Amino acid sequence: MRVRPLLAAALAASACGRGKTGERPLERDIRTGLAAQLATAVEGVECPAPPAPFTCRARVGDTWLHVEVIPSAGGELAWQLTDFAIAAAPLEAYLVAELAGLGVPATADCGARVRVAQVGDRIACALGSAGAAWATITDEDGGFSIEIALGDDAVHARTEASDVAALDELSAALDHDGTVDEATVFGDAGVDGAAP
Repeated sequence: MRVRPLLAAALAASACGRGKTGERPLERDIRTGLAAQLATAVEGVECPAPPAPFTCRARVGDTWLHVEVIPSAGGELAWQLTDFAIAAAPLEAYLVAELAGLGVPATADCGARVRVAQVGDRIACALGSAGAAWATITDEDGGFSIEIALGDDAVHARTEASDVAALDELSAALDHDGTVDEATVFGDAGVDGAAP
């Protein structure tokens, strides 16, 4: 699920001095606001000194996100996430709910809690002993398509490299006369795994 850019509540420009923790109020606001939006901890935020506009960096795990800080009405500051960020938690919740609807109990682990992405990126998710899933980002609003493989055989079939030459030969044989020499296409094991 994409975390849409957001404009946080404006902060007074005077709130830029560092507090006891070494964190500026603006940095704290960005950290807590992003954590709520991303549904995960934000380890820290680094902002240059004012005046605005400027760009801050927020760290979530190994990912750095960019946050634009801009002047707002009345001398206040507002911030906006500028990266196309995908949060794992909503995607994992979606997968668990979809599988529950199919009567398949599962957990989901889609890796990095947050990642910077682009349209076309594919995110692999482990579904525990149930199998695996892949989410492909389809648009800039964070829409995605899901592919789910349940069971070890389905995951293996989905992730194993295909013998393209054998598949082409099979296709050509079917196009030609509808007969196929199984030993040629599938080797000595035949289609069902038994010797012909």
